[in-house]
Amino acid sequence: YVPGGVSWSAAAPEGHWQEILVLRSRYWHRLPGQYFMDVLEAFLRINEARYNMTFSMAASMRPDELPPKEIARYRAVMLVPNDITVFSFIEAYCTCVPIFVPTAEWLFR
Repeated sequence: YVPGGVSWSAAAPEGHWQEILVLRSRYWHRLPGQYFMDVLEAFLRINEARYNMTFSMAASMRPDELPPKEIARYRAVMLVPNDITVFSFIEAYCTCVPIFVPTAEWLFR
């Protein structure tokens, strides 16, 4: 599915080195997910000099705006899947982008 030659390119001139892509998940549309993002964004604002990064929500993007080549341009991907077999994980994994996911213990709650 992922085209050949697509690999992690966040540090390239057209890359998004300071952005972490938050992939689609029902979690972010629920109250706990919204609270978590608020806390995370507050943490980053307070520690802006130390952690120079921002989050881009994939939920606000159309699917055609996120081909594998575009996902590969982000510094990392954050994914809290509602289904462990979600295809977004496979797309990011195939492009060698660092992926932040919860531990198995937390994921299956």
